[in-house]
Amino acid sequence: MLGRLSARVLRAVMVSVVVSVATGCVGPQLQRQFQQDYQCQETPRVSSLGGGQYEVKGCTTTAVYDCSEGPCMAAGSDDLLEDDGPPAVLVAREEPAPSPAAERVKLKDGTAFVNLSLRLDGETLLVLRAAPAKFGELVQLSLRRVNSSKDFQACELDWMINGQRLEAPKVKLTDTPPSSTLRGNVPPSAVRELGMVQQFALMACNDRWTLEPQQLLEVRKFVELYEEELAWKGEAHADGTGGLVAPAGGWPKWEHLGKVPDESGSETMSGSELFKQLSPSVFQLEVQGKDGVAQGSAVAVTPTDLLTNCHVLEGARRVIVKKGDDEFIGKITRAHAESDRCVVSVKGQALVPIKGVRSPKELAVGEPLYTLGSPSGLELTLGDGILSGLRTIREHSFLQTTAPISPGSSGGGLFDAKGNLVGITTLVLVGRERLNQSLNFAIPADSYFER
Repeated sequence: MLGRLSARVLRAVMVSVVVSVATGCVGPQLQRQFQQDYQCQETPRVSSLGGGQYEVKGCTTTAVYDCSEGPCMAAGSDDLLEDDGPPAVLVAREEPAPSPAAERVKLKDGTAFVNLSLRLDGETLLVLRAAPAKFGELVQLSLRRVNSSKDFQACELDWMINGQRLEAPKVKLTDTPPSSTLRGNVPPSAVRELGMVQQFALMACNDRWTLEPQQLLEVRKFVELYEEELAWKGEAHADGTGGLVAPAGGWPKWEHLGKVPDESGSETMSGSELFKQLSPSVFQLEVQGKDGVAQGSAVAVTPTDLLTNCHVLEGARRVIVKKGDDEFIGKITRAHAESDRCVVSVKGQALVPIKGVRSPKELAVGEPLYTLGSPSGLELTLGDGILSGLRTIREHSFLQTTAPISPGSSGGGLFDAKGNLVGITTLVLVGRERLNQSLNFAIPADSYFER
C-alpha cells in the first residue's frame, strides 16, 4: 500500500475532477471543489498561474487545476486512495487530459503513470490510472458522469469479468455538479484478470455498460503498460532470461532458500508407500497469461515455498496452486530464468513440505528413482525409472533419468526410494525426429538451497 506520508501530505488526486467553468465563478467553484477533494474546512486561496491553470492552497495542501480546455481538471495529482486512514496526496504540476487510448504519461517531476479513459456513453467515462513508481501495484478506477441529470449518489459499483460476477472495488463518491464520480482501488488480483479480459461489464445503480472489443483491447494494453512500469521498478539482473518471457512485473531477484534440508529416513519404500508420503507435498500449477492458461507442477519444501521451473511461469499474470478441489494464489518470489529455477510462495496456507533433499553426489547410476507431478494435467501421477546419468548441458547440471516426464510434469519432483527429493523434473530430449526414448532430465533439487 501507499504507506504513511507526512501530515502535510493529506490527499492527492490522480483522477481528473470536473467542475463547471463560467465567467466570474471559477474561483468559488474551485474553492468548493478543493474543500471536498481534500476534506478542507477552511476557505482556500485561488491564484491564476496563466494559461487557464489555477493554484489552490488550503489546509497545508496545494493543488493545481487546469481549466484551459473546458471543464477544470485536477492537474496531475496522484490520487490513489487507501481503504484505511486519510487518503495520501502528492501534487504534480502537469497532466494531459484523459486520452481515449491507453498511454504512458510523464509528469514534470519525471513520474510516469499509465492512463486509460474510455467513454461508456454520452455522459459516462471509465478511467483507469496507475503510478507504479510511487504506488507499486495500486491501480485506481473511476466511473465519472458529467453534465448529467443523474448522479452516483448512494450507488455502488458492480462488475462482471469474462462472464463471472466478481467482487468489485469499494468506491467513494465525489459529487460536485456537474460531475459525479465513483472512485476506488482495484485489487492486484483483479488487475491480473483485466490483463486477460475478453468480456467486461459494469453496473452502477440501475445503469449497465458493456465494453466493446476495441475498448477491451485498450484495457489489456493498459495492463501491459502498467506491468512494464512495475518491471522498471525491479533490479537489473546479471543473468540471462533463458529465452523466457518474464511474468507480469518481471522476474524477481534470485536468492537461494535456506540450508539444504536433511535427508529423510534410511529405509527404502515401495511405490505405494512413497506415493502416500509424497503426494501431500506435490501440487499442480495453473498459470494464467495473456495467451491463455498453461499447466505445470511444483513441490513444497517449506510450509510456504514450492520449487518449480521458470518456464512453467513464463508470461504469468496469475499463478494458482492447486490440490484436488483446493486452490489458492501463488506469488513468484525467486527466479533464475537462465537456469530455469523458480520458487512460488503462498500465504494463508500451511503446506506439507517434503521430508528431505538428497544431493546428486550421493546418487549412483542405476539407482531407482520416481517422478510425481501432473503430466497432461493428470494430477499426482507416479512413475518409476532409474538414474541414467549426471549431465552438464549448456553449463547447467542435470539428472538424467528413465522415470517418465511429459508436458505438465515440469516443476514436479524426482525422488529416490527413501522419499528424498533429488530433482525438479524439467525437460525431455526428444531429438529432431522424436525417436528418442526415456531421455528425461531434472534440475538438482539442492541447487535451490544454500550449500
